[in-house]
Amino acid sequence: YLIKEKISQIDGLRVLCLSLDGSDKIHDYIRRKKGAYKSVLEAARLARKKKMPVYFRTVLSRLNLSQIDFILNLASRLEIGVLFQPATQNLYGTAGINSIAPFPKEYRKAIDKLIIEKRNGNKYIHTPIPVLKYIRRWPRPSKISCISERIFFHLRPDAILYPCIWNRDLKALKGRDCLRMGVKEAIRTLPKTSPCDGCWDVAVCNFNFSFFEAGINTEKAVENNSIF
Repeated sequence: YLIKEKISQIDGLRVLCLSLDGSDKIHDYIRRKKGAYKSVLEAARLARKKKMPVYFRTVLSRLNLSQIDFILNLASRLEIGVLFQPATQNLYGTAGINSIAPFPKEYRKAIDKLIIEKRNGNKYIHTPIPVLKYIRRWPRPSKISCISERIFFHLRPDAILYPCIWNRDLKALKGRDCLRMGVKEAIRTLPKTSPCDGCWDVAVCNFNFSFFEAGINTEKAVENNSIF
């Protein structure tokens, strides 16, 4: 993490999202870098000191399903919210199998635990109950209306813009080079993506549920399977 070195450049950032996988040993192991956990906490404290909104995102895999209590306790101590989502079955942007994707039965138990915690008033779980119920269906595909290409996009560190980064074949999407084309032209000429079978990016799901289901009892709709 370069937050300490770049903090002045991101001053005024609307929100900062930091990955958190669990305790220091678990997080460092998953990130394959000693001291990665310490860097996350340092970045979070620096952001809070600058009055910058910050939250954690925890990707649930077979390596950290047992870490939920630790993560929630840490979130409470630091007063930072957490978004939870499943690890994908395929490696990012490819059709390769993700070897640490959680076992479905154990994963659903973890989500059930989060739903109970949320219902009991845990304010640090920033994944709404309707979204938790939706991602509980993982890995079974479940279509969802999506605002991708309309009000949000994905910009990679190399300045390539995509309508969505969860497509299995990013090369086939033919992203747009913002440095060469400019951001406005890159957005205007973005290729349209085909509808997804479902989405496990919880931040995207939060947007979709709040945007399309405004004024609707989404929790009841999910229970009745009428939202899809």
